[in-house]
Amino acid sequence: MDPSDRKPAPELPDFVRQLVEEALNRPAGENHGDAGQSGRSAAISVFHSLLERGYKILPPSHAVSATQLEADLLSEIASAGQDLKRLRQIWRARDPQNWKDIPSAFFALGSSFLECGEPLMAFDVLRQAVEISGTYEAKHLCALALLRAGAVDSARTILNELLVKNPVDEEVLGLLAGTEKKLALLASAPLERRKHFARAFELYRNAFQLTNGYWTGINAASLALVLKKKRTAASFAAKVVECCRIELQRPGHVPFWVFATLGEAHLIQGELEASKKYYKLSVESAGRKQGNIVSMRRNADLVLQEIGRDFPLNELFPVPDVLVFSGHMLDVIRPEGGLTGENLPEIKGRIESALGSSPVIGYSSAACGSDILFLETNARNGGENYIILPFPVEDFVAMSVAVAGKDWERRFHAVLETAADVYVLSSGQSHVVETQFEYANLIGLGLARLKAQQLDSQLRGLAVWDGHPGGIGGTASAVELWKKHHVPVEVLQSTPFPAASQTTSADTSLAAKEFIPEVRALLFADVVGFSRLIESQVPEFFSRFMKEIGDFLEHPLRRPIAINTWGDALYLVFENVQKAGRVALELQRRILDTSWSQFGLPTGLALRIGLHGGLVYSCVDPVTKAHTFVGAQVTRAARLEPIAPPGHVYVSQEFAAIAAAEGVKEFSCEYVGITPSAKGYGDYPTYVLRSRMGNLPSQ
Repeated sequence: MDPSDRKPAPELPDFVRQLVEEALNRPAGENHGDAGQSGRSAAISVFHSLLERGYKILPPSHAVSATQLEADLLSEIASAGQDLKRLRQIWRARDPQNWKDIPSAFFALGSSFLECGEPLMAFDVLRQAVEISGTYEAKHLCALALLRAGAVDSARTILNELLVKNPVDEEVLGLLAGTEKKLALLASAPLERRKHFARAFELYRNAFQLTNGYWTGINAASLALVLKKKRTAASFAAKVVECCRIELQRPGHVPFWVFATLGEAHLIQGELEASKKYYKLSVESAGRKQGNIVSMRRNADLVLQEIGRDFPLNELFPVPDVLVFSGHMLDVIRPEGGLTGENLPEIKGRIESALGSSPVIGYSSAACGSDILFLETNARNGGENYIILPFPVEDFVAMSVAVAGKDWERRFHAVLETAADVYVLSSGQSHVVETQFEYANLIGLGLARLKAQQLDSQLRGLAVWDGHPGGIGGTASAVELWKKHHVPVEVLQSTPFPAASQTTSADTSLAAKEFIPEVRALLFADVVGFSRLIESQVPEFFSRFMKEIGDFLEHPLRRPIAINTWGDALYLVFENVQKAGRVALELQRRILDTSWSQFGLPTGLALRIGLHGGLVYSCVDPVTKAHTFVGAQVTRAARLEPIAPPGHVYVSQEFAAIAAAEGVKEFSCEYVGITPSAKGYGDYPTYVLRSRMGNLPSQ
């Protein structure tokens, strides 16, 4: 049944009747009475609800043709539009067997994610399209997703492969130029920045001369301006305007990029009113395609930095703020302190006033009280919610929601249902849950900052806080964290609450006192090629290769706080992600730069390194008597290393989030995709570590 058809199929009543009779499980001949009628009504209501949500009901006896399946999938993706929640549901609910022969579904869904400003999700979709079809189009879209996600080196690798197949493809030439442009924007040294801009200009100019395409022409014009070639910039801009006027005269729908290009061309020429006119048309035509709006805004901002004119950039290109939220939960145990039913309406009003009618991209937990009020308000405004839970849903509900009653549980599940994504950070509660909430605060900030960087958006904090210091993991701690990392904070405070005594569910046993959870950076590595060693090479391997690693780690600036080895494997623990990332990249460079064959060892010896940041327990190993760190997060880190390619450093999403939260500048984390962990222990978002420093490997 097509979801647009709201009339039930003729066979539906009989089918429902059978389901109801089976569900009621009444003996034959017994009178069902009102209960039966109520059950039928309830079942029919369920089916209607399913249809309203876009589900289809298909008789099992009718096979669906591949053509019809493709049409249904494309229709479903198109009907989702820019609804990120629905797009994610389509992807997660896909049947791999059905999708494998329909590359158009991957292209459509990947393009929709790109238009929503979700290049990471787009890459996950499009990468599978490459694996299934291997087509030129799939690789091209993959490169675009990687470039928008900031994975410049990975994008450039794909684009160079495509260029060999088609040296005059404007799209590929332009995207390759875009990688140089991206590198220029990332560079901190002025000479390095100018070098990449110059390369990008040459590529855009050559592409424009080959194809006369307006989009490579406008990029050549804007970069000529950046390189202080004002006459060249004006000349290219004029040519681009003529190209766009030809496009405007063509019959049919005008692509919004034509309007955007005209806006940028007139901006380069200093014709601000004409520029505003075309930019407004481009944004209206783009609709809610956030990724495209961000791209237009970035290009306009680059031009404005050179012409030095006042221009309403924020008004023309509305990009939602990214907002990280924390607030008191509803206190039903101690009515004299915390957030109570009496001041709840006041807090609700303050949250609504703070958000206004503008949607934001919100990152928050979902405890009863302030959190849920924030999530509900933002959802009503049309915003996107990302929910961070320190442990699984059932444990979180028991601790932070159920205490307020069934209505709050219902509201909790409702905000989870409408959230763009939900992050669960552990497999269960520890004996010190406060540290898990503190870790959730850190990851929430990091994920929010990554999103803000992706969209060139403003990151800010919003808190419902009574002003009291509080304990670790609470709102006071979150506000302190945000301020420490230079996030603007707005505090919504009602009548000051009396200070409440801190309570804890922590175990007070001897073991609990020793095993105190703390956030650390974990490194696992092993040697690719170790299994090829013959008996006579083993002593040389340990006296040369492993000794080199040991000497390297002995330096005070590199020394881990815990080390363990077995055979060719390493387990290192560092105080923070900054040190761990820097040491991992330096170690890779050292191993790659050494010719191990001179010591009689096989060529191709290389390290595979995985990094994770998570809560672990500090303790003394009862067998070795050495200081070590243990916990479920250690297992998570260990599963990352086997999937890392030789000579590379792979990191978890948590590691990338912590690095973003703490503003680490030495390296960047480029998205690789959702990768399956070793031994089938789940699929995780994974990043590759790239150096931003001249003395570290860029791989």
